[in-house]
Amino acid sequence: MLDSLKKKIKNIIGSAPQESCAKKDAVSSDSGAEMPYGTKISKISRDGVEFYWKKPERANGYEVFRAYSAGGPYECIARIDTRKCGDYTDNDFDHAVKSLFYSIRSYITTDAGEKLFSERTEPVEAEFISDMRPERKVTYMYSDSTRKILASYGWGEPEDAVWSSCDPSIATVTDDGTITAVSAGTCTIRCTSKSIGQECFSEVIVDREPTVPIMPESERFHYDETAGVWKNPDSEANGKAVIMMVGDLMCGSGQMRKQATADGSWDFSSSFEYVRPVTAQSDFAVANLETLLASPWPYMIDEVYIDNKNNCNAPSRYLDAVRYGGFDAVTLSNNHNCDGGVRALMDTIEQVERYEYPYTGVFRSEDDPRFMIADVNGIKVGFLAYMSQKTSFNGKDAGWSAKEKKAHLHVYSYEKACRDVRSCREAGAEYVISYMHWGVKNFRNITDDQRTLAQGMADAGADFIVGSNPHIVQVYDDITTKDGRVVPCYYSVGNFQAKMKQIPGNRDSLLVYLELQKDENGKIEIVENSYIPFYCYNNVEEQMEEHPWAPVPLSRDYNTSPKKPSRKIHDRIVQAVGEKAKERH
Repeated sequence: MLDSLKKKIKNIIGSAPQESCAKKDAVSSDSGAEMPYGTKISKISRDGVEFYWKKPERANGYEVFRAYSAGGPYECIARIDTRKCGDYTDNDFDHAVKSLFYSIRSYITTDAGEKLFSERTEPVEAEFISDMRPERKVTYMYSDSTRKILASYGWGEPEDAVWSSCDPSIATVTDDGTITAVSAGTCTIRCTSKSIGQECFSEVIVDREPTVPIMPESERFHYDETAGVWKNPDSEANGKAVIMMVGDLMCGSGQMRKQATADGSWDFSSSFEYVRPVTAQSDFAVANLETLLASPWPYMIDEVYIDNKNNCNAPSRYLDAVRYGGFDAVTLSNNHNCDGGVRALMDTIEQVERYEYPYTGVFRSEDDPRFMIADVNGIKVGFLAYMSQKTSFNGKDAGWSAKEKKAHLHVYSYEKACRDVRSCREAGAEYVISYMHWGVKNFRNITDDQRTLAQGMADAGADFIVGSNPHIVQVYDDITTKDGRVVPCYYSVGNFQAKMKQIPGNRDSLLVYLELQKDENGKIEIVENSYIPFYCYNNVEEQMEEHPWAPVPLSRDYNTSPKKPSRKIHDRIVQAVGEKAKERH
């Protein structure tokens, strides 16, 4: 923590607070600087009050303000001259007070060196803790792993805290609150403080079992080990294939809370009720699964943030809903692969395989093929999935060895793409589609990195590119390769199923409709390349309970829900994807 604080201090310019709050600074909602959002208090400890915020698209840095009452006055306590920083720890305050209020504003720097500021965020409150409490009521762990827990009191921790475990055969705990998981099971750890005359408790659950699949729908595709491809035994090899592709599926804490069942499990299937009639018209449907499925690691409903970073982990029961929605395969390469460590990623792969899902993007070993191939009505379609190096894993891959990263993850490089496409074609693929997890969260414009990777992926031999990660719909373009081919590229198809609503557009998405045909000479041609706009509604039915977080087609030809599609949202999506792409009606 000390190193982290030193790093933050380096980003702060001397005694800038007094100067930066001068009246000469331009403060306006029209300044071009975008206000930060999602400010939350994350921890109160002897290191201070720790809080974080979400970084907007247009910002060169931030200013942090503090007050001792909600109405102010607010003092500027720090200037942070980098967009990349999104958290701060404050310990230089009057510890006799009972409440602290923090607000953030961002700034951009003009070519003339002038700083233009956004408006300040609504203040968030940190409160003096009068009743000692554990940092977590429940701690989920893998056996043979360790996690530290704090007991909070006042503006820090009790100095004389004493920890003990009710069952050391399941978990032990040291004097500083470091828990070591020993074997599967549940036990309670206790923290006592004689100086304040209080105690608190936390439950430890080691190696939680995954939920039992419902699997109401049987899979269409099965793996043919002889041919090395996934194939639908009931399909006709007529050389015509309709492939549908969507972006991120994100099972957040709000979804888990809303769709919990009476038996303590979950059923997410109703969210996909209005997707089923659309995917039923496909021969092969693919989605990007942007969550772990590791039961021993905390689900997002257990801990939304770990170390101030999103913890995307969902029950494996979510795959029942994905299948119910008519999806035949998933891609898995994304920036949350490392949220729970190597074991959590291996558990995710195990659950996907348990549901017999074709997948690519993460791997059990270095020897696994870096692609999957589906025989769709006699056309062998290969799928690849990559993570951009610049998107990064939020530092959560720091504990991974170089060998583990190479074996299990799929971070893009041009050389790797050339090798993978070549291997995919040698294995029989006649058409190659690449999913790309790239870009910057909530950025409306495509980045130079996206352009470079799109060109590289096309030059490497991909025939079609589908992008995700920015959490909004971005423009479509045609990429001309060095050998003269034209490769369609959807830079971002948005969040297909997610609760997220940080900026307008976070629930907008595209379902890509790709129709291929093989001619008598074996050449694959695109018959149709179009899209169907979707929006993920919080609730569709009037009672607001029937179909939460449901993607609904914004087209009369495809909408089977009682929700009248919004023309405003429809037009926003059409404008974002651009004139080069064709909407399907």
